[in-house]
Amino acid sequence: MGEQSRKIDMVMKGTGVLMRYYQVPPDFGALISLRNRLAAAALCFVLCGSTISAAKAEPAADSDMYDFMVMDVCVDAGDKALPNVAPGSPQCTSHRNIRQSDRIPYHLTSWNQDIKRCPGRFVVNDNIPLTHAGVTRIMKTVRVAYSLCPDMKRDPIPAYYSVRWFDDKYTFIMGAWSRGKNGGTVRGGITPECDANPHSSRRYFHNWMLFGNTSGTLGQTGYTLLEKASHIHGLPPLSAPCPDRYPARVLAVWSKGEYRYRSGQTLETIVSHPYSQADESGTTPGKGRQMERTYWTREFGQTRWENWKRDDYVNKKTGGTASGLAKRTFEMGYCDAPFSMPSQPTPNIKLGNIETDGAYSQVLTDLKTGETHRWYMAGCQDITKVVPPQNADGDDYPDVANMPDRFWEFWQD
Repeated sequence: MGEQSRKIDMVMKGTGVLMRYYQVPPDFGALISLRNRLAAAALCFVLCGSTISAAKAEPAADSDMYDFMVMDVCVDAGDKALPNVAPGSPQCTSHRNIRQSDRIPYHLTSWNQDIKRCPGRFVVNDNIPLTHAGVTRIMKTVRVAYSLCPDMKRDPIPAYYSVRWFDDKYTFIMGAWSRGKNGGTVRGGITPECDANPHSSRRYFHNWMLFGNTSGTLGQTGYTLLEKASHIHGLPPLSAPCPDRYPARVLAVWSKGEYRYRSGQTLETIVSHPYSQADESGTTPGKGRQMERTYWTREFGQTRWENWKRDDYVNKKTGGTASGLAKRTFEMGYCDAPFSMPSQPTPNIKLGNIETDGAYSQVLTDLKTGETHRWYMAGCQDITKVVPPQNADGDDYPDVANMPDRFWEFWQD
């Protein structure tokens, strides 16, 4: 993203009302003048109506971290988002972070979906900002769409909304909502941040660590240990007390480099590489047998997802093995070879090269114990396939009108 494109995004939005589509407040890499603030407030008044009180925009602590989590829109000379144009297109001569005041100009889907098949369906992904009660968060929205099927012209159906944010050190997933009975389920985890902020959404900070401050150069690697009390079957309300302890220990590793996606674009990418467990030192995955990778770019936000499993993993319900799942994923051809992490991302992990032998795999050696295991890429989605908007001038913001109260607690200070 060019320097001119990195303007601050003053998201002015009334409580519970959405101004339009996509990502968190604008890029906070530049200072915003008082005149710009007043202009943004005036625009919100016009767009939102006099019954909506303009909410305070929450400044981003680090514009670079924000930049890697949200999608960009291509703009004309007047800074208006161009519909059905995405970064990488010849028609895209300038782009910036999407703002809530923009129409959604395009959506993203994975390359393993045939979006032309009917009466089937396809899934659209958006990495967007949402301001509620003066607090901004980033959402990854996953919705099921039928708009390309004959006689099924209707809005995409919400399926999964993941809530992300960042502080002065890390980016993270706070929790998520998934579609289901009785308004769906809100899941997540409570971290030691709760001790100082027991009834604030900060209790969810660092729930699922993604990456640290990204202001380094290509090849930069970092890691950290996180502790939490997981609640995958339903998150307690903010009024509930903090946990007595935080039993789940997770090792999060990340690296920055260039990666070529199925779209053909080679983009500066941060790869988040958190293991499901950590040893006592917090520098190896210990007995952990699973790891989920996500890829993040300035142009699109989250662009790829991978599921890795250790060679001794066996699915308790199906009996599926790590190597078997990896071979099936490889045969499907959903994704190209994964990003190759630096050989020693922590003091006690040594990673081998990415190997291709009917499956993508990599050997991890625990330098503390000498134990060696092969890890397999058992699942993958490259989410860089651009889907046109349903409407010629772009689409409305995703529907959040019926989200349960628990969901909005991710925004409560």
